[in-house]
Amino acid sequence: MWDGFNVRSAQAEDQYRRVVASILRQFESGRYWKNVLTMLPELESEYYVDTGFLLTSSVVPDMIDKPWASFWQKTFRRNVTENNRWPRPPVGGWLTPEHWLIQIGDAVRTRIVVRYLDGVEGVVDLLQSAAKGTRWRPTSTLQATREGYYAAHVSIVGRYEVPKATFDTDSVRARVEVQVTTQVKDVIQELLHKYYDERRRSTDPAPDAPEWDYLSDAFRTTYLGHLAHHMEGLIMDLRQEGPK
Repeated sequence: MWDGFNVRSAQAEDQYRRVVASILRQFESGRYWKNVLTMLPELESEYYVDTGFLLTSSVVPDMIDKPWASFWQKTFRRNVTENNRWPRPPVGGWLTPEHWLIQIGDAVRTRIVVRYLDGVEGVVDLLQSAAKGTRWRPTSTLQATREGYYAAHVSIVGRYEVPKATFDTDSVRARVEVQVTTQVKDVIQELLHKYYDERRRSTDPAPDAPEWDYLSDAFRTTYLGHLAHHMEGLIMDLRQEGPK
């Protein structure tokens, strides 16, 4: 698929766009994603009956592809700037064009936003169940980082027929990612996206102890994420306890 390409060339960028666009179309039209879109309204109804609250805002999640510049920068960070073993390969080996689409899970991705913290687990279970009888294989992780990022990531592995540089096609394994997060965290992520993007692009080392640098961007963004997660836990406690 990448034979003869300089991966930093315009031809490589064009090839990447064609490949991920093909994966996105195949995933959206596949049985797995159709199962998800059918099952989400059913989960909405069950959640409302059980809790008396809405699960999501009922917006159908759109699949999007990762821009080439962001994808390339991510491979560089994994290989070099975030690689504590440099110049040796990072743990798990080099990220190379031959395996990029399975090593980088969010070249094609979407986000499902729920209103309350307990909705995350319910949607993750749905994303697992939707794979029954299909060729896709999802795995899920609950992510919680020191930097205050909290979300569930569900990676769905499948095989796709994608265009080569010639008129031929190639069969590749690739991962599609579905993030599941809450409304509060989605808003915070949107507000802080510029900071996170600048932090990822920076070649300066991350601060050793942002917990004590209370005037820094790192301090504000880190603890805003942690405070939001704590607040959502308190909301769940209040909701389950009910009025006295």
